[in-house]
Amino acid sequence: MVKVPAVQSVGASVEKLKAKKEGWLALNRKQLGSRILEKRTAAGLTQKDLAKLIGVTPGAITQYENDQSTPALERLDAMAEHLQCTLDYLVYGTNTEDRSHTARSAVEREALQIFWSFDKRDAETALALLRVFAASRRKR
Repeated sequence: MVKVPAVQSVGASVEKLKAKKEGWLALNRKQLGSRILEKRTAAGLTQKDLAKLIGVTPGAITQYENDQSTPALERLDAMAEHLQCTLDYLVYGTNTEDRSHTARSAVEREALQIFWSFDKRDAETALALLRVFAASRRKR
């Protein structure tokens, strides 16, 4: 016999998850806004410039920087690309220049998306082809 959780306990679990999410956002939003502002000004971009690059209004950028709103993940990712930093830096403040785990350009992102769509065998084949190509480039 399968036990089905009571609706009340499922609802309580959902509320706990929402509270955790809201707590994380409240805890990190201020630091996130200041890092967005810091990187935007260092890049010489106006709020209007950044807004246009990531597909939001200048008012949204103002809200992000003033800790009144938190951008969606895809917006944060676009910001990191245009502000020449890692997503980790924007979200966590990790001050590292090692971007080996982060795609830095549209070409790299596309290559990673294609690679991640492969099953294990196809990924191994693609990696072998890349190694052959890289070795032939080194010989030139």
